[in-house]
Amino acid sequence: MSNFPDTIKDFLDMTTNPKKDFQRRQMWDDFQDGTWFDKADGLTTDSNIRQVLYGVPVYSYLNYYSEVWSLFPKRPAESKLGFRVIQNGGRSSATATTGTYAEGLFQTQTLTSSTKASFGVISYIMKWHNSVFGATERVLWQSERDDALAWWDEQRKHAAAMHIREFDLYLTRNVNWTTRATVIIETIDSMISSSSEATFLPSGSFNSYSGATAANVYRGYGANLRRAGWAGTGYGNGEWDAVVDENAGTIRPLTLSLLDGVIRQVRINGSDLKNFAILTGPDTADQLSDLITSKERYTTKGNMTVGVNGLSRTTQVGVSGGFDAPLYKGVPVLTAVAAWNNRLAEGVAHPAGAATPIWGIDLNDAYISVGMPTFYGETDRSHWALLDRLRRKALLVTAAELVFTRYNRSFKIRDIQA
Repeated sequence: MSNFPDTIKDFLDMTTNPKKDFQRRQMWDDFQDGTWFDKADGLTTDSNIRQVLYGVPVYSYLNYYSEVWSLFPKRPAESKLGFRVIQNGGRSSATATTGTYAEGLFQTQTLTSSTKASFGVISYIMKWHNSVFGATERVLWQSERDDALAWWDEQRKHAAAMHIREFDLYLTRNVNWTTRATVIIETIDSMISSSSEATFLPSGSFNSYSGATAANVYRGYGANLRRAGWAGTGYGNGEWDAVVDENAGTIRPLTLSLLDGVIRQVRINGSDLKNFAILTGPDTADQLSDLITSKERYTTKGNMTVGVNGLSRTTQVGVSGGFDAPLYKGVPVLTAVAAWNNRLAEGVAHPAGAATPIWGIDLNDAYISVGMPTFYGETDRSHWALLDRLRRKALLVTAAELVFTRYNRSFKIRDIQA
């Protein structure tokens, strides 16, 4: 602005010299002509006044931290989306004397009859998840002027963080919430279910299947392994059952006896607890803390890290890293906000007033099969004709599915009083 003084001396001369009244008026006119106010294109309710937007620093109120997706090991999807498992064969009791793999023989006795193992098949399909965002050319053009918000860069960072965060919400949906189950990654609550739970699951507002069949493995597609129809005695007596401690949808207080019981059962079923994790919401974790602290059974804390291979324990050798987690009987107790967010009441499927369930996951028998790592792509101005808009669009795509190779080494405690 040519009418403005360049130095302090010029400024004092301009403001105090009675002979420069005209220059002072001209300087004020220049100040009001809009040049000093044209910082951005955001208008207030008064169309004659510009609102200055300071768009460089952007802070988010959202929680982007992934606590569930990062827990599981990741494996590239095989060429065949399925595998066989040995279900039975051989002696199950020390009192059994016939039809076994190993048998004592009398001197003149013939060999025992042969015993064959029984094989089952587990198959699944890949689930494709996408997040899309876009902006008009006008928004993008304006965001490049002055210090207005760098909209595209901020939206891209937000979308990438939320894309993974949303997997936490999918993985922690309750067993009866089966809307779009054939296209969304399987839930932990469904994989760790049983015939005992199937005996009382209702056909609820979020249930695409008829009550009990919501407990089936990969229901609606793939193997559709049946849990419904068994007697459901004890923790569940079906061949594909996980260990589930339930109270038929009636809430009851959490006790350490419940936790001890399911831990004991998964050990009987073959888990060595070496790569095991307890996962729940912050509300139930607080209850556990109160119970365990009063009994002084938190033996120590363990240092954990999460990476591509999921949860792992670290040693004290070298530089300390990761995070500390309380241990119960040597098993880390972890929390997930997404699990707490998904405690939506739905009748006996998840009763009102109930706390977040407790899942015990043997990570030797559970992983996320990745069909395609997260892909990011966006259009540019050369795609305007294809989009039929002056617009830019972008998307993130991840193909994955939750896989359990053995169900009865993981447990769940549900119907916990909040």
